[in-house]
Amino acid sequence: MTQRLRIPSIYRLVTLAPDADLDATAVDLAAEGAEDGTLVWRDRQDRLEAAVILHPDEELGQAALVAYVGMLGLADGLGAVAPPMLEITFTWPAGINVNGTRLGHVRLALPADARPGAIPDWLVLYIAINIATENPEAAMFDLNVTTLAEEGCPDITSGAMLESFARYFLTWVDRWQDDGFDTVRSVWRRYGPEDGDSIELDLAGERIAGTFGGIGDDGALLLGGDGADRPIALLAALSAIGRRDGAETP
Repeated sequence: MTQRLRIPSIYRLVTLAPDADLDATAVDLAAEGAEDGTLVWRDRQDRLEAAVILHPDEELGQAALVAYVGMLGLADGLGAVAPPMLEITFTWPAGINVNGTRLGHVRLALPADARPGAIPDWLVLYIAINIATENPEAAMFDLNVTTLAEEGCPDITSGAMLESFARYFLTWVDRWQDDGFDTVRSVWRRYGPEDGDSIELDLAGERIAGTFGGIGDDGALLLGGDGADRPIALLAALSAIGRRDGAETP
């Protein structure tokens, strides 16, 4: 029996079966005009997989900054339900790690006709967090990927994590709207790379390396190297990631 979740009333929760296609369902709902704040959750216990449907009122580049907001919502959501021993860090543009190992990520989906400078009809923010290994005896463990259970948090459920994210995501959306991106960027950097840290990215088959030089006002990574910072656009990086890591390895 599906548990009853305590989700803030501003959301409209849509619960899917464990084997449902979250990506296709969320995009279809968004394209059909689902209301802002529709929260689509795939009810499986080994992973938190959910999507928030949004209707931005800003142009595409500014709307995409919600990826940072989503990461902060996940970080604070994790911090609220997990013991303080977890060290939460971010990798640019979308990775969430605990204790130095990959735990989850955020992603964006946009209409096919979305264009820079124009306001998109909708935007979908996807979140994914590994809760536990579904079948530990049969699993082929990837040392680069972890779960909350493996990190000493066996009692955290997918539903509890969704409840926590939903609350903290709202808080961060409010701060973003009230204070602008500066506050979001400042707090994100507490979890992110430090200035001068090595950065490697794979963008459309091109391997890019340099050092972390900060985050621009438009969310771009400022990639240092050769005496100058090169901006790497946020949307380009998110698009390159897509579903590259697969549904089971965020």
